[in-house]
Amino acid sequence: MSPSAGLPSTAAPSDDDDEKVAGQDRIELPKVLNLTVERLTSNGIFLLDDGVDMFLWVGRSSDPAILNSLFGANSLEGVDMSQVKLQTRGNDFASRLNAITSALREDNSTQNLVAKVTIVREGDHGLESRFFWHMIEDSASFNGGTFSYEDFVSFVNSGGQGHHPPGAGGRVSEVVVG
Repeated sequence: MSPSAGLPSTAAPSDDDDEKVAGQDRIELPKVLNLTVERLTSNGIFLLDDGVDMFLWVGRSSDPAILNSLFGANSLEGVDMSQVKLQTRGNDFASRLNAITSALREDNSTQNLVAKVTIVREGDHGLESRFFWHMIEDSASFNGGTFSYEDFVSFVNSGGQGHHPPGAGGRVSEVVVG
């Protein structure tokens, strides 16, 4: 995450702001990545926002100092995940992540909603399968071929006459890579 992510933007508003800032305070957002498992790394922490739910995927090799800042623990291995709470203040990193999640919710609602963030530990197959379900740019096998979501939509829209290469897009944000 860039040093300015999670802080109010100092740049003048522009039409290009849609994926760069959020909320009334124009909070700077982390870099947006494609929705594919290939973008995840074990030393990273990634925020996924689907407009309803937010997930924070935490890699096994994440920096213990960052884990301590976010969760008050140096590791999530062997921890009961139902007891893990995301800290929202008390340190710079937790405050900036809270500002990002709050600003994203502010953009999606007329009410002042508190974002619920589900923490997904790498290797937790129950929650990971729910998280991976959102990785729509990954290829999936269908009767008659293998398509990414975009390839499949192009294929259907073309009447089954082939498909076009996928374009870029996504809503996963890289929060931390060690």
